[in-house]
Amino acid sequence: MSLKNFIRNHAVLSYGVLTIGVSWLIWSRILTILQPGELLSAPTPAAMLYVVLGGLVPSIMGVALTAYLDGRAGLRALWARVTTWKVSPWLYLAACLPTGITIASFFLQEALGIGSALPGVAGKILPGLGIGLFAALGEEFGWRGFALPRLSQRYRPLTAGLLVGLLWGVWHVYPDYIGLGNLGWQSAPLIFIYGPLGLTVFAVLMAWLHDQGRNSMLLMLLFHLNISSSAFYLGDRLTTAYGEKLLSTLVSPLFGLAIIAVIVMLQSGRKKAGAQLAEA
Repeated sequence: MSLKNFIRNHAVLSYGVLTIGVSWLIWSRILTILQPGELLSAPTPAAMLYVVLGGLVPSIMGVALTAYLDGRAGLRALWARVTTWKVSPWLYLAACLPTGITIASFFLQEALGIGSALPGVAGKILPGLGIGLFAALGEEFGWRGFALPRLSQRYRPLTAGLLVGLLWGVWHVYPDYIGLGNLGWQSAPLIFIYGPLGLTVFAVLMAWLHDQGRNSMLLMLLFHLNISSSAFYLGDRLTTAYGEKLLSTLVSPLFGLAIIAVIVMLQSGRKKAGAQLAEA
């Protein structure tokens, strides 16, 4: 079997291995400059350059593999999904769910007294939008541009979203360790929540949105922008207690799981209603 046929037959696995491997290799250079946990408190230009380069790999790999496997026709089809904007306005509102979840999480934690809000939120909005745009463009042409459509050909949206989310979450483990590794073993639950758990929850919601929105990449980019930007200017809270920090990181994924449960119940109800009408 030729290399091209192997990649074609195992496209998502090949994409995941290549993306995680190349990104992690680039990010490993950060630990030659800084210790785990120092990136946020004492960043250097060289370290931030490696952060940026590693963050671009998912989209670069997605576009490269699309061109390799499907040629110009595949690239045209990918671009057509970027320009698919004629979808229900409700889906654009749904693409802003991450910001809504972050705001709801913020007010719930305020009410429960979990930590305190970081100062200067208003000044973080524009930088947050810039970070969100970079993250969306740097990743979405891979996770949802390349991997999700191929998985959606074999699985329903829930399963396809889970599989993409696991890849996405594993990819995120190393940078989260670079940012939180100074906490020792206590960093492990936080890394799991930030990466595999939290991102898988979002990936399932994105798979549902992708299915409802005619595979629109525009919706995927907007959803990812909302994830990263809202997390930057409103996601973190000031707390020195590890238990509070752990609870704080869990709130948003729990909100997301609740939304998924509602969507599953509504779709199940519609299917039952449709079956009853068919029988009648």
